[in-house]
Amino acid sequence: MEVRKTKRKLSISQKIIRRALLAYIAVLVISLVLAEALIIPRLRNDAEINSLESLKRIQDQYNLIVEDASDYLSGLSSLQTFREYLRNCIPEGTEAARARLTLYLGAFQQSNTRVFFTMIENEDGNMISSNLFMKDKYLRYVRENPHHEKLFSMRTSYVSPIYYPDVDFAKDGTVDSTVLSSLNPFFFFSERLYIAGQDCVLTLFYKAAPFIRLIDAAANTGIGEYLLIDKYGEIIYSQMSEEHVAIAKELASNVFAPQIYRKEHSIYYTQPLHATGGYIVGCRNSWDLLKQVSPLIFSALGMLIIPPLIIYISIAPITRHSLSEVQNLSDKMKDFKLGDAPPEIVETGDEAEHISRILNNLVTSINSQSEELVRKEQENAETRYKLLTTQLDPHFVSNTMNIVNIMARHGKTEDIQIINNALIRILRNRLNTSQAVFGTVKDEVELLRQYMLIVGYRYATNVNVSYDVSEDAGERLILKNMLHLLVENSLFHGLLKEDDSISGSITVNVYTNGAKIGIEESDDGTGIEPERLALLRENDFLLEEKNRNAHIGLRNIYERLGYIYGNDFTMEIFSEPGEGTTVVITAPIFQYSIGTEGRQNSPLS
Repeated sequence: MEVRKTKRKLSISQKIIRRALLAYIAVLVISLVLAEALIIPRLRNDAEINSLESLKRIQDQYNLIVEDASDYLSGLSSLQTFREYLRNCIPEGTEAARARLTLYLGAFQQSNTRVFFTMIENEDGNMISSNLFMKDKYLRYVRENPHHEKLFSMRTSYVSPIYYPDVDFAKDGTVDSTVLSSLNPFFFFSERLYIAGQDCVLTLFYKAAPFIRLIDAAANTGIGEYLLIDKYGEIIYSQMSEEHVAIAKELASNVFAPQIYRKEHSIYYTQPLHATGGYIVGCRNSWDLLKQVSPLIFSALGMLIIPPLIIYISIAPITRHSLSEVQNLSDKMKDFKLGDAPPEIVETGDEAEHISRILNNLVTSINSQSEELVRKEQENAETRYKLLTTQLDPHFVSNTMNIVNIMARHGKTEDIQIINNALIRILRNRLNTSQAVFGTVKDEVELLRQYMLIVGYRYATNVNVSYDVSEDAGERLILKNMLHLLVENSLFHGLLKEDDSISGSITVNVYTNGAKIGIEESDDGTGIEPERLALLRENDFLLEEKNRNAHIGLRNIYERLGYIYGNDFTMEIFSEPGEGTTVVITAPIFQYSIGTEGRQNSPLS
């Protein structure tokens, strides 16, 4: 036995919610792609620029202290008093001369609060310092440094690493910088000079704590870890973990300009120290960049997720309830048959309630008229006329409700309201039993506009309808729905394309000519073949076809004109294939009394 599988049908509200969700997911994905392609690279680039700028600030601070130390020694060596004192002390001088030079060096240190110890020595090892009590404490740093000893063999200067006299510090940057700055860190600056007829090396000891605070502050704005390396490969100062130091030294050997390297989930930034020939290397973890932009990312995600969620929670139940009532009404009218019970009125307080009331009244009215016809078996003209007037109503309403369903599936709630209002106006007019036969030209044109509005939504039409109503014709009476049926005939027999779209032009012309009123309705559609046109004329617009091509609207108009006017009217049709079709109707002008079903049978003169 074959089991037939059927696709599960979704309700309109579920379709709206699903499509809204898909649209939102698409927007979210596109936003994330754009962020990955445009925003994140820009933020990464800004972060890298910020890191290089931080290294540049460290470089500037280092150059300043080296320049300050060099200026200090240059200023000291250029003083004539210093030169005379030095000449009297080296190579051999009295204790008094050496004491004067010591005092002079101590006094000169007062000009720079960062210099706390100064010493001068010649090639023979003779040395004089600014403080005899501090000499032994700091002299060992000079003696143990191999690069200082080389100064006597080449005219140059030398900047030492930063020392911490009160701690045995391993140069891997593992001690917190706030602790280091409290340990009286220092470095010494030595320079070979020719003074008083002999080669000497002047050395000053410089307080490094202010410098450390400044470069640490600069580093905190753009990089996580960093170190300074001199041209001999020795670490001047480090705030870098030991695992990164080896890579940093390797990169520093090839630094000639600012560079960026990516190694092992870390980003390294290098900057040359032109003042001494050394280098600065900064390092930060790649995840640091993500941490910097994470507040922005979470804020953007929140803005994308929270508002749609709130809208969904607040609107979904209302949409589901409203659309369920519209769907129920549509289903009932789709299957409507003469004699069926009228649909129940749904009390929702919105357009659905208005439509349900009108449909209830419409079905009740149709059923009552049908029952009256069957019961009395009267074939009088007015009863026949009413039946012709209302026989198309269920079909038209069902089509309109299908349009509402289509709009609902696309979430076009404003369009649904426009269509509902148009349908309500048309149905109210048709149910006005006090004016079941005639309507003014002005009212019929307005109802035609409402009809064209609904058709425009159904078929996505591109139809230009022009109305030419003379001044004295606007308040004249014509058969109800006649303009509607004429235009409907042009739409579906002249302007309807094979792809189910409608396009073209329609002209409606209403005018008076003495005691007659004339109606001309023209289109520029496909026209009618000569053989078919001859059949329409010969058979008074009655064709035996059982399909949409039978021109039942024209036959409806012709029959109603005959019931009302007898033989005192004309209805002609003209058409050329490919040129369009024109229908011309002339009939007497009648007076109609509001509130009665009849009419005065005398034409106006």
